[in-house]
Amino acid sequence: MLCVLVLAWPLAAQQPAATATPVDVFAMTKSGVQIEVSERPKRGQLDIKTPFGMYHTPLDPVQILVSRVRDRSWRTLLDRTPDASLVPTIEAMSANGQISALLEIVPDVLARKREIEIWLTLSKLEEFGASVDPVPKHLNRGKRLEWLLAKRRQARGPSRLLWNARYLKELPRLASYWERLEIRKEFKWSRGLKKEDVLERRFEIQLEAHFLDSDLSFGARARKLSLYGEPALRDVAAASILALWPEAAREYWVSGLLRGQDSIRTIAAQHLARHLPEYAPKAFAYLLAAEGYPFSQSFEFVGKDVRVVNEREAPGRYPTWFNDLILRQREFKNLAEPWRFVPLKRPGSYEYLELESTVQLIRMSDELRDTVFDSLASLTEDIVPRSSHAWLSWYAAQVLVP
Repeated sequence: MLCVLVLAWPLAAQQPAATATPVDVFAMTKSGVQIEVSERPKRGQLDIKTPFGMYHTPLDPVQILVSRVRDRSWRTLLDRTPDASLVPTIEAMSANGQISALLEIVPDVLARKREIEIWLTLSKLEEFGASVDPVPKHLNRGKRLEWLLAKRRQARGPSRLLWNARYLKELPRLASYWERLEIRKEFKWSRGLKKEDVLERRFEIQLEAHFLDSDLSFGARARKLSLYGEPALRDVAAASILALWPEAAREYWVSGLLRGQDSIRTIAAQHLARHLPEYAPKAFAYLLAAEGYPFSQSFEFVGKDVRVVNEREAPGRYPTWFNDLILRQREFKNLAEPWRFVPLKRPGSYEYLELESTVQLIRMSDELRDTVFDSLASLTEDIVPRSSHAWLSWYAAQVLVP
């Protein structure tokens, strides 16, 4: 069990004695948010100095300080039980603002290749990196990105996640035309790094999603990476394609969910639940409805013909309308500002589950069923276990009945 000590005000002048395991100090704000600090703030302070930059909290002042022995118990856990889940540890670190501890765990999380662990860890670090400002106050607007670029290149290991996040946050607000030319140079530099550097490849996707002028095939690559990429790339690829072409992302994941390979179906289910929580139950309901039907059987569900099949199919291509948009973008690219890409929108909606005369799907594997059940339980915040039939009843009550 970790040792936690709440320090009363005024604080003792001396730091705790050095031990083999570091003791990190956190400022707890009035609302209960904890921020790791490098310089002890006063009660009521609104600007907090962290080891990673200044954290501004204008509406949530500091109330107390908390000392916490850095959590390294997960190393013993993995030594004893290599298959154990790190999710509880990562969630606890995230909730307690333990950024240094999260940075320590990144290499092991990446090596394990478990998507939920990777997503929880990297997204929390990037969220924090975007929220702190490490840039010296004396630098003017034109020098901020230049300074961040230099620091980003110098960073090694997981700390790059923090620099990358802050750099990406600065782009829309500060980048001028000439600064964006430098950004394109940075993008080329990033691409020149070894492909084994998964954190740099993650940044490449995030950077490209900002501009897209460097590669008009980005949409096709991002959607493929969202299902077939490495775990550290899938979540940012999914977020990118969803933000730019939400219908194409939705239909790609739905087609992968219904008839893809088992591993792809599980990933597609996770993307739908995480990125399209209002739509996901509809796609899941078709799979739940097929539970009682054998191969080659057809049935009717919500007014649609559904057929249980065995033939697997790679996620579908973009619909014709989307390909048309790409062509139009190429035609108008030279007429627009060369550093700006504004996605063209198609009026109306394209939805596979509505437009297909017969929805074909493969019955769920045990792993996919668990993922669907867990996703629905998370979406509904329901901790009571339910069967397929019970979830269908819930879906009918929520969606189908006026």
